[in-house]
Amino acid sequence: MIYASRDNEVFVNFFDSSTAALKTPEGVVNVRQKSQFPVVGSTRVELTTPAGWTGVLHVRVPQWSENFTIKLNNRYEPLSRSDGYAAIPIEGASDYSIEIDFDIPLARCLLSGNDYALKRGPEVLSVDLRDNTDTWLGENELVSIPDQISLNPVHHTDPWPGFRRTPERRRYRIDLKDKRTTELKEFVFTPYADAGNDGAAFRTIFPLAPKGGQS
Repeated sequence: MIYASRDNEVFVNFFDSSTAALKTPEGVVNVRQKSQFPVVGSTRVELTTPAGWTGVLHVRVPQWSENFTIKLNNRYEPLSRSDGYAAIPIEGASDYSIEIDFDIPLARCLLSGNDYALKRGPEVLSVDLRDNTDTWLGENELVSIPDQISLNPVHHTDPWPGFRRTPERRRYRIDLKDKRTTELKEFVFTPYADAGNDGAAFRTIFPLAPKGGQS
């Protein structure tokens, strides 16, 4: 489902390093993609078409993405969106290079009542004990999300003492409000899909910090 074709239309549905040979009425279109997503919002798609092939490339524009841009053979393309896709006419050559770039925003997502989760693009994030060995996760009301949240680099590696090697996964440092301190406290988040895979405790849901007061 990474790609699809319909008549002389080629669809890029997901950003994942891959190859495909798509059958169209005017011949086979070969697609090769080298993606850096979800580490960053960047992917490169290469098309090889039969001589004289004309058609349309449709690139999915995720609803959560920001500052989405497409370059065809090093030229920025206007984004003509329809049903969640950007349409790019393909004609006049046999080889095409499409560079796709976008921002992956960090956002709060309301679950119910005053319960929130943090999302980076499409991924829900969790605090995993393997990455926060000096942090007691505590009850829900002890740690809350402040008004301003941002991602920061993670400096330590393999902190979990229970295993010889911590499984590799994406990790992000986010500062939260902690009732036990007067300043923001550093927590390391990882995608929910990777949280707790070694049996470690993890936490995904947090309240918002009260405005103008301590959490």
